[in-house]
Amino acid sequence: MSRDHDGTAGLVVSGGGTVIVASDELRSQADALMRLSGDLDEVRRLVSAVSHRYGQAWLVALDAPVSAVAADRAAAAALDLIVGCRGEAERVSWMLRTAMHGYGVAEAFSTRLSQQLAARLGHAVGTLLPLAVLLALPVLGGAVVAVALGTLAPGESPGEVLRGVAEWAREHNEVLSDPITVALVRGAMHSSDDVLGGALQLPAELLTLLGDEGAGLTNLSTAATLVVLLGRTAGVLRESGVAVTQSTAAPATAPRSLAGRAARIPRPSAGTGEQIRIDRYSTPGQPDRFEVYVAGTIDFGVVSDEEPWDMTSNITGIAGMPAASPAAVMEAMAQAGITATSPVVLTGYSQGGLVAAVVASSGNYNTQALVTFGAPSGPVQIPSGIPVLAVRHTDDIVPALGGYDTSTQALVVERELFAGVPVPSEEAFPAHQLRHYRETASLIDAAQSPELRATLRHLDEFAGQGAGPAASASMNSARTTVESTTYRARRVG
Repeated sequence: MSRDHDGTAGLVVSGGGTVIVASDELRSQADALMRLSGDLDEVRRLVSAVSHRYGQAWLVALDAPVSAVAADRAAAAALDLIVGCRGEAERVSWMLRTAMHGYGVAEAFSTRLSQQLAARLGHAVGTLLPLAVLLALPVLGGAVVAVALGTLAPGESPGEVLRGVAEWAREHNEVLSDPITVALVRGAMHSSDDVLGGALQLPAELLTLLGDEGAGLTNLSTAATLVVLLGRTAGVLRESGVAVTQSTAAPATAPRSLAGRAARIPRPSAGTGEQIRIDRYSTPGQPDRFEVYVAGTIDFGVVSDEEPWDMTSNITGIAGMPAASPAAVMEAMAQAGITATSPVVLTGYSQGGLVAAVVASSGNYNTQALVTFGAPSGPVQIPSGIPVLAVRHTDDIVPALGGYDTSTQALVVERELFAGVPVPSEEAFPAHQLRHYRETASLIDAAQSPELRATLRHLDEFAGQGAGPAASASMNSARTTVESTTYRARRVG
């Protein structure tokens, strides 16, 4: 498949309720060929009508028999050429769509096979895990506990341990940013429940029956739940209440693009700044509608401090358990006046995308769309009928931490950010940076595939931009105002 680091050819679109997997370029070309076929059919009708009205009989009546024969032959040749071109356009379009569908079927089969192999391997690893732990415990037990408590070196704090981990990740970011590594991590996370089942000596067949490959009763969330419960016995991953306060409120404008939505996602730092932004669209005679923007992870610690956007919320959210960051967003939504009937679009980056998915999955809101950037939201089951746009970089390891998608209606747009170029060494996970997702959002805005155009049009119409004739008339007759409010949340209790 062609790749263009600077253009939309590098975008690969999949999902949306179909098995088709193809670049935006292929999708748009197939659609353009079908439009060309329709245009050629219209030209054929016009030429046929002209030939019928002003053909040989008409010219003979004007005493121009030579011109009549020439004109009749030219018209017939033109019709043959038009019909041939129309047929060729339809044939090539059909071939492109067949190829895309075939690739999608092969991709779906490959993914399914990878899931099954990962599950079997995970079960085998889990079966041997108790023995491996028993053999290694006398040697590694003290060191593991020391690292976990941040006391491996005298005076070393948990923060220093985390900084050491971050430095290691930065030094090895080329490996961590390899799409193959990302795919392996996704498979490993997907099979984590099989590792757990193997450790409990459960039969592989039973796990297959209960897991993602069967009834779907056990999955990544099951393993994450165990991690949370074990962590809490060790004094980490403990959840708390949240307090949410309004910080600022000011007039704003509606986003005119997907890149504009990405630019509105808050970017707070640890201990400062707001994690939530809510824009209210008010149009006289219509119910207020809202757009909610949610920030990514701020604190990477597992010992809860005041920051709700931490690893505790990340892991607890993946487990499907009540977490502080989704609770904070729901509280902010309540303060903003969002009710169960208020139309709302949810947009989030990284943990913010996971939080937005959790809020949408609750079924408590009139969610009109969900947009995520680099989010590990795979385990979250989104109710059918909610349009979902998931933007990911194939060299970003963070979305892979959510395993494979459980919702099939998500329109997934992927891009290998560093295809053919060196991976920057300044950051541990450069492909996960929000600024790069904003760049990818700009490419998506320029994309021409019909599925993407329909999704972007839906988002624009919600914000009152590029709406249809009826909506445009309504907007012109009653001016829509936009007010943006930010919220700061902290843990309490």
